[in-house]
Amino acid sequence: MGRRVLAEAGGVRVTHDFEDVILERDGARLALADHYGDPQCALIAPERGWCVVGGEGLEVVRFDGPGAVRSALWRRDNAPPDGARCWFVSGLSDLGGDRVAVVAEVAGQAASFEVDVRTLAWRRT
Repeated sequence: MGRRVLAEAGGVRVTHDFEDVILERDGARLALADHYGDPQCALIAPERGWCVVGGEGLEVVRFDGPGAVRSALWRRDNAPPDGARCWFVSGLSDLGGDRVAVVAEVAGQAASFEVDVRTLAWRRT
């Protein structure tokens, strides 16, 4: 099937091939995540130095300094607080600044959240 583009902005791309997600920037490729199943969505803010990828949880990558800082929310070592192993993310939108609106499946129902990509603080909306 080959690599598919999830998001592209300002010369930065987030692509995936099945579960493997790659950030392509300045001619370099950085492995972002290995979601269980295909990731569902991505959002890039190159001028603010970050991107997020949704699928099995939320992967946050900041690339505004040397190298990249990756963090996971609602999966594996940072699982949701309700005892679930992960929440599946199906939608993302940019709220401006470092805030992202996220739609995730919680207990079989769609739920909306606001996430700060710098601090990983989040709240249900």
